[in-house]
Amino acid sequence: MDFAALATKYVGHTAWRYEGRRDGDRKWRAEEMAAAELLREVRKGARTLDIPVGTGRLLSHLKARRFAAHGLDVSPDMLAIARARADAISTNVELGFGDIRAIPYEDGHFELVTCLRFLNWIDAEGVEQAVKELARVTSDKLLLGIRYLAPIDELKRRGSPVVRLGMRVLGLTHLRARRHGLYFHDKDFVDGLFERVGFEIVNAQLIERRFDGTDYVFFLLKKR
Repeated sequence: MDFAALATKYVGHTAWRYEGRRDGDRKWRAEEMAAAELLREVRKGARTLDIPVGTGRLLSHLKARRFAAHGLDVSPDMLAIARARADAISTNVELGFGDIRAIPYEDGHFELVTCLRFLNWIDAEGVEQAVKELARVTSDKLLLGIRYLAPIDELKRRGSPVVRLGMRVLGLTHLRARRHGLYFHDKDFVDGLFERVGFEIVNAQLIERRFDGTDYVFFLLKKR
């Protein structure tokens, strides 16, 4: 899926049903726990940006850390839901329209920038562009969620189940991803990208290890 398609994906009924469809979702709960833990490694009161902010699912966690929170999104409907959530939990957050390819803040404006559930909707070129822009506007840390292709050699060393290994060897993982409009990136690409933008991993939380040979991870990165 390209940026133009994503800009119109989460509107109307899709936006308003976004979180309701995830009630009881084990992966969603794992994400919440991981985000809460990783955010504790950022100083209280830090200036933060969440992009895309979506429905504002992180707002309660940001409030708990007393962050000076900002959120940007390209969907007016998602922003409306985020504003309603901010009002419901009585938290101050600056919300507005923003494209992840051209974030309207100066270099190093934030101490933490978060980007969850987005990077697998765009191809490698788009991921590179987005992460470079995220890295530009933070002076210290990034919190990124990404699902990557576990290396086949690593799967073999782990003694992974036949289905998980077979999906990767036969290239079926990519076919499954494309059917859903997703992109799964090689782990070497992900590691190399972190290196290219000048960040190192300080913590990583595994969210899900799936049968298709992918690992879904939240990375807390720090600028070198």
